[in-house]
Amino acid sequence: MVSLFSGLADVDAITLSLSQMAKDQKLAETAAMNGIVIASVTNSLVKLGILFWIGGLRLGWKMVKFFSVTLDIILAALMVAEITFLTRYRG
Repeated sequence: MVSLFSGLADVDAITLSLSQMAKDQKLAETAAMNGIVIASVTNSLVKLGILFWIGGLRLGWKMVKFFSVTLDIILAALMVAEITFLTRYRG
């Protein structure tokens, strides 16, 4: 939930915090990774909303395609990282 709310405004702070917590072993690496992705996706969706508001429907719908591809790549990379982590450390 913290990542979701943090992503509404900025992703830098939550990224640094979660990275440091994972480095200090206060938080599992996968939890930190998921939190960073959640904040990033939330931030991207907020920016898309701003684009619709300022740029209008025509520009907004054009950018939906770009954001969809970007978010799909992020989610695919997350899945690959999760699978790699699970096979390396638990397999």
